[in-house]
Parts: sequence; structure tokens; C-alpha cells
Amino acid sequence: MRVPAATYRLQLGPEMSFDQARTIVPYLAALGVSDLYLSPIFQARSGSTHGYDVTDPTRISSALGGPEGFARLSAALREHGQGLVLDIVPNHQAAHEENPRWRAVLQNGRASPDARFFDIDWDPPWPGLEGQLLLPLLGRRYAEALRAGEVQLGWDDDGFALHYYVRRLPLNRHGWRMALEAVTETLPQHSDPMLRRAIERLAGQVEAGVLAPDAVAHQLRALLPAFPELEQAISAALDRFDPRTGAEATQRLDRLIAVQHYRPAFWRSTISQLNYRRFFDIADLAGVRVEDPLVFDATHRLIVDLVRSAQVTGLRIDHIDGLADPDGYLEMLHRRLWHALGDQPASQELPCYILVEKILTGDEELPEEWPVAGTTGYEFARQVTRLFLHPEGSARLYAANTALSVAGIAWAEVERRASAPELTAADPSGSVTVRPVSEHQTSEVPPFAEVADQARRQVLHELFSAELDLLASRLAKLARLCPEGRDLTVGELRRALFEVTATLPVYRTYRSDRPLRPADQACIEQALAEARQRWPEGEAALAFLKLVLLAQDWPGEDWLGFVRRWQQLTGAAMAKGVEDTAHYRDVRLLALNEVGAEPADGPLAPEDFHRWCRSRQEHWPYTLNATSTHDTKRSEDARARLCVLADLPDAWQAAVGRWREYAAPFRTIVDGEPAPDPAMELLCYQSLLAAWPLDPAEQAGFLPRLQGYLVKAAREAKLRTSWLNPNEAYEQALVRFAEALLTDRRAEPFREDFGRLWQAVAFHGALASLAQTAIKLTAPGVPDLYQGCELWCFSLVDPDNRGPVDFARREAALRQLHAAGDLPALAEELLETWEDGRIKLHLTARLLHLRRDYPDLFTAGSYLPAAGDGSRAEFVVAFTRRRGEMWSLTAVPRFTARLVAWEDGLPTRSYPLGPPSWQDTVLILPGGAPRRWQCRLTGQVVEMTTGEPPRLPLAQVFARWPVAVLLAEGHSV
Repeated sequence: MRVPAATYRLQLGPEMSFDQARTIVPYLAALGVSDLYLSPIFQARSGSTHGYDVTDPTRISSALGGPEGFARLSAALREHGQGLVLDIVPNHQAAHEENPRWRAVLQNGRASPDARFFDIDWDPPWPGLEGQLLLPLLGRRYAEALRAGEVQLGWDDDGFALHYYVRRLPLNRHGWRMALEAVTETLPQHSDPMLRRAIERLAGQVEAGVLAPDAVAHQLRALLPAFPELEQAISAALDRFDPRTGAEATQRLDRLIAVQHYRPAFWRSTISQLNYRRFFDIADLAGVRVEDPLVFDATHRLIVDLVRSAQVTGLRIDHIDGLADPDGYLEMLHRRLWHALGDQPASQELPCYILVEKILTGDEELPEEWPVAGTTGYEFARQVTRLFLHPEGSARLYAANTALSVAGIAWAEVERRASAPELTAADPSGSVTVRPVSEHQTSEVPPFAEVADQARRQVLHELFSAELDLLASRLAKLARLCPEGRDLTVGELRRALFEVTATLPVYRTYRSDRPLRPADQACIEQALAEARQRWPEGEAALAFLKLVLLAQDWPGEDWLGFVRRWQQLTGAAMAKGVEDTAHYRDVRLLALNEVGAEPADGPLAPEDFHRWCRSRQEHWPYTLNATSTHDTKRSEDARARLCVLADLPDAWQAAVGRWREYAAPFRTIVDGEPAPDPAMELLCYQSLLAAWPLDPAEQAGFLPRLQGYLVKAAREAKLRTSWLNPNEAYEQALVRFAEALLTDRRAEPFREDFGRLWQAVAFHGALASLAQTAIKLTAPGVPDLYQGCELWCFSLVDPDNRGPVDFARREAALRQLHAAGDLPALAEELLETWEDGRIKLHLTARLLHLRRDYPDLFTAGSYLPAAGDGSRAEFVVAFTRRRGEMWSLTAVPRFTARLVAWEDGLPTRSYPLGPPSWQDTVLILPGGAPRRWQCRLTGQVVEMTTGEPPRLPLAQVFARWPVAVLLAEGHSV
């Protein structure tokens, strides 16, 4: 297995094709990157900007350059000795007609051989949908869309189809027969009898299944040149189905639609009646049944071939928690890859470098038996962020932002319906009541755990009601097989599912046909216990659900399928409830409002970080270390600035108080409430502080980015606007508020005041970012760089973080750095010009080359903490890596705003260097450490003091530069 020294994530799309990616391969090699890490490359929907809406996983995207373009990129990577880690999407595909398998299911229904590819419930618990697939694509109610003529029977080169604006839905054989009969009826009386008989024959053959619709379309088109009247008859037949011509045509079209294998429906129908599994709540992405070996082989054929041919050297498995059986999937992938490589599966060795996108919560561990190298690194970003939050300052910041979040703030509240002790099947949504925001003004902000709990309950009610209904129906079938469940109602079972799903402490458990893991059992039992506290009268239903979830076996074939489908729902509920809702409501410690993290995590002590890193080195030495990804809520540099607020909570609170006074003229009243409300205004100020660019050229285009972010954040919070129910008045109030802050002359006092705080936070945030980058590049694990982040990058959540990258600027800067012959002079210059980002590029390139020069040191070297001792010990994090006689030492400062002098109530933009900052503080290195060290970043030589234990004065380590990565003297720097 090839283990990358470092990966570089690149987002392919309309502005980054294979050939464009090929042009930056030499730059990445010069930077020190060993492996390119690509977003999905498979055929996706037209105009796709990300590639996750795959339409055909057996083809390489033509939009990106096709097989030829990919081959050119592969050749360039081989030429520079680089590998390729590929993002694959086994969980879902585009639910769109461009997907040939989905199109086949639309046309042929459950009888289609392709129906087994998708997670579709053809017998849902809702009357009238048996054997049909709900398609939530209409912009309004079906009857309204029908009468308005928005749904039309159309004719094109591929034959008859239902058209809805740009969407083209295929007709089944019954629909084709009805359309052909209309053509026959509209033929002129004088038309050739042969034509009439031909069409009647085609109608009979398609109805009987003798001819496929595509073949009928071909034959019908072949008749057109010989029979000019046929084209007129087709046009007249279309008129017979055009609702704009009258009620009879409307009824005729309705009858044609009714016999299809799908039912076009208002998009809001996804809430209550959707009968296929989605990716989260996105109806345009349909779940794929990769647990089926036939489906696995068909969807992974190209992937396996690319690994076999060494064009791909690693795989990133997207959304592993969405799969029915992650354990089984990984084992199948393991076997198929080894077979393709011509070898027998090895129990320990991986066929290639494999990562899973898995979000670990709290102390959750990745299952050690999984045949993978690790995760995509969200947990690393979480831990390193916590490391840079000052303990006492964070508590005060949290308290300050709590105070700033009240003042009439409206919090959504989800509570049990007191009037219904038992839910019934007739009232399947009655498990929760979401009261209007205006009904509950409160003077207190609840703790994050309560905010997250409320949010999960809300998304289960608003987004996943259909999934709960389907699960309750399946559970009721299981209940009929067991005395303990036989007299439970569907409503009771649904409520039990709702409560346990809402309280599960992890994204999902991994029940399969193997024994339940102890950690999974503990999580399920914890959720059941909390559910009993919330719903004591539901003891019988919860006891039965416990039997099902914890059983070793169950009568019938549906038990394991139910458990797997429930596990697929819990991850979606957690993601949408916490990441995409609660994190936009509770904005008191925004640095930790991140994928895989939450404000309740709080700061992390160095000794705890060291324990975590040692465990990582022992169990997952090749896992990914990420600080920015295409999914993070904000970039690493923006997040580092937010950490600085914990160094100056009093200054922050005072500043926000002033800013609110300055901004008062720009607030409006929408629906009787201030817009923005206090929490959203607080989010706005933090986001502005985190993302305001250093480059004046970028500042000019920042306003649209901020406005787009605020609208998205408000919709995600689901308090006063949402994706389901957009409140245009409130959203426009946010847009105008942001515009006023940045452009209105009356906001000049705000901009001046903001600028003073921003100057301090930007500088010390840059130091925190350099420190976390040094840790990422030298700690256990494989460092991952997200596109463009080798220079300063202050992006917000997507789509802001997926914009084009100026690689020409980065290449020029790297060439300049490489051309500099005097390392100490260069290091000093970079301190003076830190704002242009070259200081981060220098650190990144030097350390990537260090990893390339000494790969064993960082992949297999031991991790040994170095303890600080002295009055400033809490301000340093340090560790060594050792492999034989080779040693490295990483030492970085934290809380730098507290290490420098302050002026006018703010920290100065001063580097924490030498004795004034570090005083008597030393590092105590592990036994056997060398006495003399040389800094990889500056060339400076540092020597330990005499005596026992040997000590390394931090005033020397940080004499010239604020971050130090040293090698034992005698090794090349």
C-alpha cells in the first residue's frame, strides 16, 4: 500500500477540468505534496459543480475531459511521482433522467432490472402509491400544475415523454399505447391504411411488452419520411393531451400520468410521502443499494479497474454512514480490490490507501476491524481547534456571547404534545409540535445540548417524517411476530422510534449480521434510557424497540433490514439537526461550530492532546489530518481568528456592544421581531471578523459573500426562515443589514471600530493558523491541504469555500521562496510581509519537504510529548518524533494575544519572541533527545542547557520566529 506523505484536495468542476488540474501538478510536486486528492470524477448531472450527483459511475465525466483527459492527468502525476486519492460516492446517485438506471426505473417500475439498484419502497404505507415512485419535482400542487399546462405530453427525437419545463420523464408501455391510440384517432380519414395498421400494431406490441418504447420510437420515426400526415397526427395527438385546450384534455393527460410507474408531486410531498431513500433530505440524490453484490460490482467496476491499473492509488469513501452495511461494504471492497490486483485478500494489509468520511462524536472511536487507513480528518480539526482555545477565556467568551444572544432572542422550541398520551397512525406527525417563533420569547439561551436536541426533533418532524412512517410500518410488521409487540399501535411504535432516534448520542450504530459491538449497544441503551425519561408512558413500545434493536436474531426476513434502515436515518437526523441546524442557532463559541465538533467540547489541554495523538499513532498512523475541507463551516484561517476571541473576551463583548449601537439604524422589524435578531447579528459580526480578507483587492468583492452566507445561515437555523419556508422579507433585511455595515456612510464609526479589533485578531489569528499548520504537518497522521489554503484563505461554508483558486499567484510565490538563498534572511522578511500569505506557504513547503525527505520519521516514528516548564508553560505545545537516531521537535505558541503588550485595550501586532514573551520557560525533552537542534524554518541552531534533565529555553526556540520545527543537528534542513 502506498501511504501518502501529504494530500492536496482539489475540487473538480466547470472551472477545474482534468487538463486544468494537470497544469498544476508540477506546482504541487514543488510544494511537496505526494498525492493529489480529487473530488468525484464520474459522469454527473449536466452542469454539476461538485460531482456528487453521479449519473453513471461506469463512465469518467465527459464534462471534466473524459477518459482521455483523465489519462493525461494520470500521466502527469506518474511523471512527478505522485499518487491519486479518489473520492467515490457509493451511497447515492442523481435521481434524474440523465441517470440511465434511474430513467429505466421510471419507465419500467419495480419490474425493471435496475430497480434493485435503488432503495425504493414499492409498497409504502400511504394509500394510492403502491407500485409507484413519488417524484417531488413540481413547484406547486399537482392539480394546479396540471391545469396550468406545466406538465405536458411531448414528442422529440427520443419519442413520447412527459415534459415538465426542462425535465423529460419517460413513458411506460401503457402511456405509449395511449399516446399511439391518440395518434391513430387523429390520422386524417384519407391517410394510408398501411400507416394506421402500422401504428395500431406498434401500440399493441408496446402494450404487450413485445417492443420496448425506445424501439417503438425508432420505428415511428422511420415512418415519418414516407407518411407526411404522420407528423400532423402526432401534433394533433399532443393537443388532445394539452390541458390548455380544455377539461377533456386535462382529464386525458391525468389518466396517462396515473398509469405511470411514478407520480409527479409537489416538492413538499417529500416531507410526508417520499418512498425512496435520499442523501440526507435531498430528493435529487437517491440512495443506492451497494449491499447487493450485483449492485456493488456494477457501480464499482470502473473504480476497481482504476486501482488495478495504478491510475488511482487511494480511495476516499463518501458518507460511509449512509450505507446499509458499512462493515460488509468495506469487506467487499477489500476482496474485489485484492482480486483485481491478482492477490489473495490479506487480513491486515490494505490493497490501497482507503479513507472513510466518518464523523466521530465525543470519545467515539473508528471501528478497529474496518479495513481502512482512517478517516478524512474532521476529528483532527476538532482537536487542534480546541487546543487553541484559552480555558478561562473561552468560559468568559461563552458567557459574554450568551449575554449578547439574549435581549428578546427567539429560540425554536420543540416539545411533546401534552394533549396526546398516545400517538395514533392517523396522527403520524403528532410526536412533536413546532410552535411559531413569536410564541416563545425567552430571556435565556438554553445550553447547547438542549439546542441540539430541539433541532434534531425539529428536523425529524419537518424533514424525515416520511422516513419515520416507513420505519414505523416495518416495525409494526415485526411487532405482529412477537407477543411483546402484538398490541402496540403504529403510532406508539412511531413515537418510540422518534424518541430513540432523537437521543442517540452518535451519528449511527453498525448493527449487521454480526454481533453488536459493545460501544454500539451502550449508545442504543443510553438513547433508550433518555427516551424513557422523556416519554415514561411509552415503556411498552420502548421495551419492544429495545428487543428489536438489541436482538441477536428475529423471526422473518425483515428484522435486519429494519435495523439497517433505522441506522441510515439516525446519521441523517444527526447531521441535519446538529451540523446544519443547531450550529447556526447557538453561536456562542463559533470556532467549535464545525463538522464533528460542538461548543460543548470546550478547550483541550496539551496533555490530553498528546494522549490523543499517541493513540492516533498507535491505532491509525495513516489517517488524515485535515483543518479545512470542502465541507467545513469555515476555513482553517477563519477558524483560527475565532479562537483568538477567547484571548480577549472582555474586549470582544465591549466591541459588540458598541457595534450594536452603531448598527441600530440598519435593523428593521419583520413579523414583529428585529431583523437581524441578536443571535444572527452576533453571527454576522463573528463571520465578518473571521472572513474579512487581508488583501484589499479581495475586500471589494466580500459583500456578496457575506450576504449569501447570512441568508444560508438563517435558512439552516430554521427559526425565522428556512429552505422549506423561505421568508423573503427577513432574508432581505439581512442582505440590507450587511450592505449597510460595509457601505453606508452612517456605518463609518462601526467600520473604524471594527477595523481596530480586526487588526489585532487578524494578526494573532495568523499566528494561531501557523501553529496549527505546523502541528498538522508533523503530528501522527497524513496531512491534508485543501485547495488554496497554503496561502491565507478566509472562506465560509460552501459554496464560498469551493470557489476558484489563483494557482498562478501561488506558483509565483513558491518559485520566489525556492529562489531565496539565505534562509535566515528570508524568514525575517516573511515576518515583515506576513499579510501576503507567503509566511504560511514557506512553512507549508518546508515541512512538506521535510516529510518527503524523512518519510519513516513521520509515518512510523514514535510520538513523544515535550513538557513546558516555567511561568509561560501554558502557552506552548511541543512534541518530538523519533525514528532510530532521527529526531524532530515541533514547538508552537498558543494564546499569543496574551503573550504580547496591549495598547488601548487590545493586543499589539507583535510577535511573541525572545525573553520578553517567554521569560524563564523551557521545554523538557524526552530522554535520549539530542542536545543541538537546527530549525527547519529559519536555519537557527538551538542548544539544550547542561544539567538534568536537559532543557531547551523557549526564548531561544522562539528567538527569531513564532513557530519552530527543529531537526537533530547534523541532518539536512
